[in-house]
Amino acid sequence: MKKLILIFIAALLLIGSVHAADNLTAQPPWCGISNLFFTDVKSDTDNFRQLNNYATGMAETDENVTISSTSGIVLIDSYYSQQGFPGSQGLLSGLRYYNLWGWVSNTGGESYFIVNVTIRHADGTSTYDYGVRTNSIEYTTPALVLTPYVNPNSFTFLPTDRLLINISAYTTSVSPKTIHFLSEGSTHYSWVQSGLFVCQNPTNPTNGNESYVYSPTNATPLGEWIVIIIAAFSLLICSFYFKLRDETGDISTERVIFSISSAVVCAFAAWLSLEVAIPSGTATIVVYQLYIVSIIMVIASIISFANFIYSIIQGETIKPHKRDYSNDERERK
Repeated sequence: MKKLILIFIAALLLIGSVHAADNLTAQPPWCGISNLFFTDVKSDTDNFRQLNNYATGMAETDENVTISSTSGIVLIDSYYSQQGFPGSQGLLSGLRYYNLWGWVSNTGGESYFIVNVTIRHADGTSTYDYGVRTNSIEYTTPALVLTPYVNPNSFTFLPTDRLLINISAYTTSVSPKTIHFLSEGSTHYSWVQSGLFVCQNPTNPTNGNESYVYSPTNATPLGEWIVIIIAAFSLLICSFYFKLRDETGDISTERVIFSISSAVVCAFAAWLSLEVAIPSGTATIVVYQLYIVSIIMVIASIISFANFIYSIIQGETIKPHKRDYSNDERERK
């Protein structure tokens, strides 16, 4: 019964490690010039979609509206930054570069995407930033619509402010036509290159004149890192709990399973410890490079792997169980 409980615990630790690994795509604060991706995932507010500074790798989506010249400007969808983001001090004036994928059902008249950007505050009010009409959508198959725009405005963000971008469609065609907006996938992912997001220098937080470019896209979130470290050390301890041989004198399967699991998870923990994102405020994080922890976990992984090898090759060379001596003694008598 005790062995079954320990194996169950090991399974839980491995599942926890895998779950943490699956959630390592942490969105860093928007600092410096960021690429913002239009993501067809429901936001937490007002049925908006998500606006993230990383690509999700999800399947391509096609959102479309059928309109004519009498329809005016028709909303396709709204994209909203997640809570706590941009997480920056401000956004400077300068170039915005829209890379939007789209196509039209026919080429009658001219068709455009209309982009409107606002800053949403925690109290529900909004501050309009700018609007831009893209270059014409001219193709009946997916095509990239490149549109540069120089925004003369600079904005200062509160920690709770969020960015909202509305994507709409407009056409001069008298007859109805369908305008398609594509996003996600691997070939038609729509995104915008922002202006310069300004972030406070963590080494001198009182000096608002200093800024830094901060993009820890590979940093491990603190919560997931803690889960995997605990799992690694727990598996390491369990791998030495069992004797080399079980009651029947055979190699201990439990020890073999725990030791190889410990070797894998400890190695994974060593890699994750190279960059760990630790919160430093309500909307900012600082990346720490935990090299000492990485070295410790590498050593733990080597020890666990050595334990795994030893558990297999030494099974037949160690002294037999006491009951083996008793059986031999009976046979001699």
